[in-house]
Amino acid sequence: MKEIDLIEIEYFQTVQELHMYQLSKSLFKKYLQCPREFWLAHHHPEKMTGVTPPEAIFRGRQGYEFEQLVKKYLTAKKDLDYVFQKSVFTERLIARFDAFVENAGDGGSHIYEVKSSKYRAPGTNNDTLRKNMFDLGFQVFAARELGMEISKAFLINVDGDYVLGDALDLEGLIKISDVTDEINALQPVIAENIDWAFELLKGEPSVAFENFCDLKLDCPYFRWKYPELPQRTVCDIPRINADNVSKLIAEGCFAIEDIPEDFVLPAAQSEMVEFIKAGETVMDLEGISDRLAELEYPLYFLDFETVNPSIPQIKGMKPLDQIIFQHSLHVLKTPESEHEHFEFLSNGEGEAPREVAASLKDLIGDTGSVLVWYKSFEMGRNREMGELYPEYADFFESVNGRVFDLYEIFSKKLYRDPRFLNNSIKSILPILAPELSYKELAIGNGGLASARWFDEVFKGEDPVKKTRTMKNLREYCHLDTLAMVRIFEVLEAL
Repeated sequence: MKEIDLIEIEYFQTVQELHMYQLSKSLFKKYLQCPREFWLAHHHPEKMTGVTPPEAIFRGRQGYEFEQLVKKYLTAKKDLDYVFQKSVFTERLIARFDAFVENAGDGGSHIYEVKSSKYRAPGTNNDTLRKNMFDLGFQVFAARELGMEISKAFLINVDGDYVLGDALDLEGLIKISDVTDEINALQPVIAENIDWAFELLKGEPSVAFENFCDLKLDCPYFRWKYPELPQRTVCDIPRINADNVSKLIAEGCFAIEDIPEDFVLPAAQSEMVEFIKAGETVMDLEGISDRLAELEYPLYFLDFETVNPSIPQIKGMKPLDQIIFQHSLHVLKTPESEHEHFEFLSNGEGEAPREVAASLKDLIGDTGSVLVWYKSFEMGRNREMGELYPEYADFFESVNGRVFDLYEIFSKKLYRDPRFLNNSIKSILPILAPELSYKELAIGNGGLASARWFDEVFKGEDPVKKTRTMKNLREYCHLDTLAMVRIFEVLEAL
């Protein structure tokens, strides 16, 4: 996590005078992630209208399930008197401990924070670990502010090296790490950030534009502050730094098209700005033709849908491994033929990756190019299926040797259109094949597809909901590969 600078606002009250407001761990996390959204949520909660991404909801449910397993495991150990979900309140802080041991016998009490992310050794340069440490650090700080003596602090994660056998082994799955020294060292930083969070609530975020969260200008605060923001802003310039963003916005330049001619940017960024301002499509026809000439018929347009639960569900898999539960495959046998569509979608009752592997083995021949969008994902899943099921290893090695990435036509700038917001298929499809759209689909993105299959098909018990979800999943995955076919046809016709 990047260091968060003190936002410059006038200090006119002491922190203690804000006793009517209490800071919870979740609000503290929001402050660390984006102070502006934290401020907006407090002063204008009606403006926080964004929909929580389905993958975030899914990860939250995974966290709850793992927490229940940890509770079962610790209770069975009977080594200490564990209390779960203990809440404490200070004048300004609220904390709830996933697990707590009072008077553990070493001069104090113990606090445990449960996270369904993979274990990382303390000191590892890992963003998730840093966030987890701040979560636990906040809990410890709140307890000590109340006057509690905390002698130990523990993170509990899933062990990323654990492999599921015939039955779930909690001893192997659960990794408990003593991070007391690291948490103690973090306390002054947490104290500062808590004070800054309270200070911020008494004023308003500064007009400077440093310390963006991942959303940059496309966040609830800036959409509230500047309701006329363009769809694409200067923040969408790849790798633009915060200083340049601040300078541009200070000059009233929110849209890329508004950047002055004499504003100095690195060469690659400047070239992109000039391209967008020109507003003209640029195509390297020879380069596109050369790439398409690499293709060998039959052509197989392939897309997977996957889900990566924190708790492994299939023998031989590890925590957070991808379960491939669906594929869509459009096939063009010859340049003159009509495309055919094939698919497989697990009903949740079998071993989904094995069934996907068997289906693809039946459908994809020994020759012909396999077209995908962003090859590292599909190729990675192919390797994993080959490793999980050695009888398919040679087949998937052959498939990976024939992969052709349509994405690279656009990412390597052989085809450029200023209307593309990025090089994703959902950005390019409306321009090249506007007759196709994800907007009317009940499931319109991969995160929702993953969550719905896991919750409503794999784990679901409602047959009506399961049938409906499977129908929606088929429509979504079908469109992914049909979109590639249409884009390929546009490129081929150039």
